[in-house]
Amino acid sequence: PQWKLQTFDDATLSTLLDTASVTGFAVNDALKTWEYDETETFTAAGETELEGLKLRVLLNEEVNRHDTIIITAPPGYDLTDPENRAGEHYCNNLHWGPAEASTFTSDLEATCVGNQLTITANGLSSIPRETLLEVLVNTVNPTITPSWTANHWHIEHQSAVGALISSGFFRGWRIIPQLQSVQVNLVGDTMAGAKGIIDISFVAVAAAESVSIEAPSPAGFDFSQCQLSRRGQTLLEALDATIRLRVALAAQEATLIRLDNIKLAPTGGQTQFNIITYDSSNTIADQKLGFMGGFRLPGSIEVSEPRLETEYQKLPASYPIKSSWIPQLGASAVASFKLIFSNAFEHQMMYIIGQPYNLVRQGFQILDLQTNQAVPVVVTIAGGGSLQARVEGLIHADRIYSLSVGVVAPQAVPASQPAWRIQTDDGGELPTA
Repeated sequence: PQWKLQTFDDATLSTLLDTASVTGFAVNDALKTWEYDETETFTAAGETELEGLKLRVLLNEEVNRHDTIIITAPPGYDLTDPENRAGEHYCNNLHWGPAEASTFTSDLEATCVGNQLTITANGLSSIPRETLLEVLVNTVNPTITPSWTANHWHIEHQSAVGALISSGFFRGWRIIPQLQSVQVNLVGDTMAGAKGIIDISFVAVAAAESVSIEAPSPAGFDFSQCQLSRRGQTLLEALDATIRLRVALAAQEATLIRLDNIKLAPTGGQTQFNIITYDSSNTIADQKLGFMGGFRLPGSIEVSEPRLETEYQKLPASYPIKSSWIPQLGASAVASFKLIFSNAFEHQMMYIIGQPYNLVRQGFQILDLQTNQAVPVVVTIAGGGSLQARVEGLIHADRIYSLSVGVVAPQAVPASQPAWRIQTDDGGELPTA
């Protein structure tokens, strides 16, 4: 077919100025069914793997020996196996479905180059028309949605000599960009169940006007009393572990959000955050779901019933008079506390600071008051105002323990009330409690 293009010098089309003829394009049958299936593993998140992307086509015509079916994804997708060596064209975990198609899929050869998947029919028998073919392949979503004109998945059925038999396309899904360079940090020295400050920083891919932040794990975060200290950030709503605030987010620029006066979760553990930005129409602009690259919330240690006893006070029957004396300056004694840990742990280090008392190895013990059994511990360092021990046994959460440590009282009355510190650590950036 020929297309004719003409120009005229007036609206009545009476005077012809120019004319041209253009060869038209061939018209072929459109495939009745060419689509993708949103399976349980489907995701529209940018830079995220699509495991088993299911593509489904209903063949209009029979597929003969050496015919090809060519699938072309939008730019930004890669259908090749990431482990391909030079010259190899394997597809990324490609397999076939449904089960009833197995009679002919064994005769199909699939190769992938970039965003193009080519299926060649090598069987002696033709594949009947009206056959449903499903292809499952892994790929990764691009960072952002391809342009409107490019965001289409194309398919062509070509004969053995390359003649176009039928074709089709469907519009690709909208990509939800992923926030870049996300960091979530706990500010200062605090622990589970206390008030704290959280800094959240990221680089937005798309411009946005508001952001929601959710902290689903550990359970129990409370943002309802949150305060915002940075200029240009205003609170829209805060309920339980979710907060939303208005903030102007520019594309490709770093943003820092400081959440003050947060009630931290009552138990420690690795935190998880969901961060979603929204544009002026309240449509999701960017997101980062299930982010676990932030801080680990230190658990809490509830300390009660502090006692300082001399050896005489521990044996009042044997020392009826001396047991009534209070601990003397420079004398040996035993400091004890009742402890309840918010989180269970074992094989971790325990650090105790008790200045101005001198802490010694002798007499150190952690006693499980429920079983009346001592927890296995090994003192590694003791002296001055601190002690370090490796807790080999299991410490249960929400169980009462008695901690005893031998000390030598200071030579002079302290100018202020001594403050002891007890901390557990597994070598991470923050203590476990």
